[in-house]
Formats: sequence, C-alpha cells, structure tokens
Amino acid sequence: MAEIKDFFIGEPERIDILPGEYAGPLTIKHSCTIDGHGATLWTKKGASLIVDAPNVTIKNLRVELITQTKEFIAVEVRHKNVQLENVEVYGNIRGLDSASEDWNLPRTIDFGNFAAGERNEFSSCFKINESCRVINSVYGLNIEPQSLSPGEVDLRLTIEPMKDGMIIYGSFLLETSNKILRRVYISGRARKGATIHVAPKKFFPASNPQQKNSSRSDSASKIKRGQRIFAPNVEKISVAFKANDLPPNMTIDACAFCLGKDKKVQRDTDLIFFNNPRHDSLGVSLDSNGNTSGISLSLKDLPNEIQSVVICFSIYDEGNRSDDFSILSAPKVIICADIPYEFPLNLGREKIFTALEFYRDKDAWKIHFIGLGLKNNFKQLCESYGVEVL
Repeated sequence: MAEIKDFFIGEPERIDILPGEYAGPLTIKHSCTIDGHGATLWTKKGASLIVDAPNVTIKNLRVELITQTKEFIAVEVRHKNVQLENVEVYGNIRGLDSASEDWNLPRTIDFGNFAAGERNEFSSCFKINESCRVINSVYGLNIEPQSLSPGEVDLRLTIEPMKDGMIIYGSFLLETSNKILRRVYISGRARKGATIHVAPKKFFPASNPQQKNSSRSDSASKIKRGQRIFAPNVEKISVAFKANDLPPNMTIDACAFCLGKDKKVQRDTDLIFFNNPRHDSLGVSLDSNGNTSGISLSLKDLPNEIQSVVICFSIYDEGNRSDDFSILSAPKVIICADIPYEFPLNLGREKIFTALEFYRDKDAWKIHFIGLGLKNNFKQLCESYGVEVL
C-alpha cells in the first residue's frame, strides 16, 4: 500500500491525491490546497492528519483512526485559517475553530435479526456536538429527525418491510454546517418469525430552545417533494404557507380535509376552512395571520375514523383576479413542531395546490409531502373528497 508522503515533492500550492487508500500520518507544513479526490488516509495509532501550517484547505478526503484510543484524535490542527471541505472523519478533530471535539457516535448499528414482512423501528442515542443533518442513501431505511442540534439525540431508524433472508447493509452520514462528514454503518437481516421491533413512541431529538419555535429557513430541515417522514410527536403542529414579498392585496387561504378510509369526508364539517374553522374533535383548526391562513393539528385528539388529513392552500379569487402562484418568489410550506421543517414548492399558473397529507400508519402518524398544483377550482377539489358544494 502506498504511503501518502509519496505525493509530496517540493512545496506546490495545490496537491492532488489519486483515489485509493494511504497509510498516514500526513503532516502538512506549508500553505496549500489539497484535493483528496475521495482517497482514504488512515493510521492505527495517533492522528492521521496533522496540519502544521496556516492557510490550508483540505477537501474530498476521508481520514480514519482505525484503533479506538482514549483521546481518539484523527485530525490535529495547529494553526489558524484551516478549512476542511467535504472531509469525512472517523475520530475526533482537535484545534479546528469550526469543529468540536468529543463526538460519541457508534461505528456500526447492528439491527440483528428483525421480523420479515413487517415494518421495524429502532432507536439509537448519539452525542452530537455540532448542528448537522442526516444524509441517508440506504434503500428501505428511514431516519428521523433529519436535522440535529448539539446534545444527546435519539434517532428513530425505520426499516420498511423486507422479504425473509434479505440483508440490509449500508451507511448514512452526518454533515455539519462546515461540510465535515461522519459516517455510521448499519446492518441487519430480515427473518421470518423474528421479533417485530417497535421504537418508543416518544423520542426527544436534541434542540436549541431558542430555535424551538423558529421558522427561519437556515435552521429548518429541508424536505423534498414526495418525501415521507414520521409526524413529530408533539402536542401541536402548525402548517403555514410563506413566500418572499407576498403582495399586500393577495390573500392565501388554507383548508384541511379530514378523511376516512375511503379518502372521503364522513360529513361536511370534516372540511376545515374559513366558514368552519375547527373540527368537532378540536384536532384540526384554522389559523389566521394577516392575509394568510394556516392549519394547526393536535393529532392525538382526532378520532380513529379520521385516517388522514389533507392540507391545501389557494389564492382567494375575489373579483376573478388573474393572480396565480407563478408571481410569488420562493414559495414554501413551513411545518413548526419540535424543529421546523421547510418544504420548497415548484408552482406555476395554478391558484390552488395540495401541500401535504398527514396519515395514520399503524400506531403512528406520518406526513407525505405532495406539493402538487391543481388546475381545477376549489369546488371541484371539494367534490373530489366527497364535499357537496351548492
């Protein structure tokens, strides 16, 4: 196996490392930019990467200390103005202003044998020292929450139903705001007759109290169209529409359809809008805020006959005005709960759209992010869910 020192001749301003695995340590003693091109640098003992010079940028590199030690320092920085970009680290980082030491992450989460043909839920407690987001590419695995704040956090890991004998294997990443990555591997096997795993219903992701009710986009967990997540396990969830520079004479109305198993309302009062601002159960209600309205939900208060709640937004069409969603800048739906979620929208000439659906999945509630603009009018939308409009 090549040693990393083979790449250093003289003192160039930029150093490119060919993809591969290299035994460290690597000590940098002059200002430069190093592009690892996905290479891995490792040591069995001691820091794998030592930066002993200012004005150094290191990117696209994996750094590993493969033997667990007391301090477990994989990267040691001894000067200022050092940047790590898209650098994956196994071990701690010492001396970097933008990174914290002492992460407590498992290297591998082993699910063992779990019930085939069933949805299985697990929870794992991490110690997080910096705000970060979860990057998950494992097919059949869902992870919540996806945005983490410093502190102890319980991750809920849900495996979708798998056939007997199938193996789940892969990894997910935690990416900090300064693009430092930390990887956790997962493994397990579906077995017929094995125990069905169910995570505790209450799990408490670490959060910053000052951000708990914030809807700022820089602290929100970004959601993509079509994504499904577990609904936050909180007393109240608020759903609102937002856009940059909303015209003062434009009114955005919210409505919610409380649906049964047949995807229809059971009675006309299951439509929540400005003429019927709250459900009989008090589980769904209309919120008004100036020229926009939103929906508040208390999911635990909804009766069992309500299997889903579809939330829509529309432009109030007084006087047959010609405005549509295409004139708005950066439209989005904001969900405020334990942490805020931001759902960016791609809307066109429509005046009404279906935002999302809360739906029951066994003993839990989930959210399906739809974001679909509709060409039909509000009357046709109501009739599609079984509401008779005269």
